[in-house]
Amino acid sequence: ITFGALIPKYNYVTLVLLGKDIDKDIVQNFISSKEVRLCFPEDFPIKRALPCQCYPYINVKQGNHAYADRVVLIGDSASSKLYKNGIGAAYITAKAAASAVIFEGISERHFEKYYKPICRDLDKDNWIGKWIFWVTRIIQKSAILKRGLLDRVGKEQAQEHSSLNMSSALWDTFTGSAGYRNILRRFLHPSLLFGLVKSTIASNISIINRHSHEKQEAGQTL
Repeated sequence: ITFGALIPKYNYVTLVLLGKDIDKDIVQNFISSKEVRLCFPEDFPIKRALPCQCYPYINVKQGNHAYADRVVLIGDSASSKLYKNGIGAAYITAKAAASAVIFEGISERHFEKYYKPICRDLDKDNWIGKWIFWVTRIIQKSAILKRGLLDRVGKEQAQEHSSLNMSSALWDTFTGSAGYRNILRRFLHPSLLFGLVKSTIASNISIINRHSHEKQEAGQTL
């Protein structure tokens, strides 16, 4: 699983999972995890509450050559936005193609000069996005880092006037609300990095102290 999201909609909740070869077993393992179970009431029959399911595919690569004389491809056929909705890429490429056709020309040479740079810019942004998701996978596999990240987000959400630096950066990463260049700059901001390091240390020290206390109590009981 690359990432998962629970989206509340009145009396319903939409579960979104992104990853390779997502199937029913992976879905069941996800909704049975401790972190997901805690999002629902204790007696909620989460395993039986999946009335509608679908397993679509998304495009994650760009086209090799999206134009020729009097022909231009737009949207996912030209360049996609990595792990984001196809409407965004369709709008950006359609606008660039229309601008090239109306103001410049319809030959391959015109598209090469006025359309290709837009597609190339999307591709570069996607390259940055791949590195961001590579880092998120490392965090997912590390209990220490994951605990620190969850602690940081929880503290931001609990503070009434928090800037929500980490929360908003994660939100934009997984919803497509901002470009990956913008997201990377925010992730590398000193205040965000300092807060994450601080939360990682604090959350893991508390776990270590609790385990140590439990061992002492167990020893005294014996």
